[in-house]
Amino acid sequence: MNSWRPDAPYNDLPGLPPAHVDVESKAVLKSCARAVEALARVREAAKRLPNPHVLIHSLALNEARASSEIENIFTTHDELYGYARTPALAPPAARETLHYRSALFDGLAYMEQRALNANTLALVCSSIRGVETNTRALPGTRIVRGGTDQVVYSPPEGKAVIEGHIDRLLAFVHRELEREQGIHPLIVMSLAHYQFEAIHPFGDGNGRTGRILNVLILVASGLLDQPVLFMSREIQLTKGDYYEGLRAVTAHGEWERWVLYMLDVVRRSSESTLRAIGVLERLFEDVSERTQREGLARVGLMEAIFAEPVCRAVDIMERTGASRPTAIKWLERLVDLGVMEEVRDVKERVFLNRPLTNLLTELFAE
Repeated sequence: MNSWRPDAPYNDLPGLPPAHVDVESKAVLKSCARAVEALARVREAAKRLPNPHVLIHSLALNEARASSEIENIFTTHDELYGYARTPALAPPAARETLHYRSALFDGLAYMEQRALNANTLALVCSSIRGVETNTRALPGTRIVRGGTDQVVYSPPEGKAVIEGHIDRLLAFVHRELEREQGIHPLIVMSLAHYQFEAIHPFGDGNGRTGRILNVLILVASGLLDQPVLFMSREIQLTKGDYYEGLRAVTAHGEWERWVLYMLDVVRRSSESTLRAIGVLERLFEDVSERTQREGLARVGLMEAIFAEPVCRAVDIMERTGASRPTAIKWLERLVDLGVMEEVRDVKERVFLNRPLTNLLTELFAE
């Protein structure tokens, strides 16, 4: 029997997998197969890219923007591109959004040294918020309906209680990913995402941390070699369904509905990412051919101007070994070709890859 009440701390949050629930029902497995097929196409397409980091950094910026918008933090593409190299100088909303991208890569780097654990989550949330963040200790955390004072959910309270729930959540993830016949990783990710949001372990940043957790689980499971699938845009487009799905699990135990929603998000995100890979690949090839025709074919130059939407002379120098005057000369020539656009900065000359930014804006327009 569900003991949940919206105005009482949900300390008795059920564990995973949920008891007496078929999380691998016929409908779930059918939807999972479609999502796996779409995800496999993304994985193979990413392998064909000359430099997958071009795609990763470009998509990560837009993932950061979409995930932040779910939390009503709004910025523009131009602000993100303009301050991608100097987030400390960005306006508050853009700075928070850029922190999200840093948090994603911080979490992935941490996992290269050790398995996904509670410290990973705290590190990710700290990076998102820009301040050290640990498990909530103060009581009284309540989630209210937007624009009202109506309490819709009260997460668990007590540091030991919260940490116990996190430990059990992560133990579930590791157990199922390591078992030969474990629950499919996409279903594990779906269940883990709900559980993390229900635990709500930090004072702020839980939604964004939970969405990065999705990516970390996909990489840890081996379903992705690189973090090239981001789901926040699809969640943003179906924001009402997302929150209603979370609430339905808590209030009514509607796990199948939730898992089906998340699997559909994976499938649709995979399809949009596959389209993005195709157009980014064609743009990379087009610009590469143009630079070759103009005698600007240099090892590392294309990677430098596509690694981020903005580029500086030092980026060219690091990737090509060129001197600063030569790097500036190449950037100025790229401006003449319409590939780069110089934007003023208080400290140095900064150049924007305008074809790339125009394409990203078009791809991820609302």
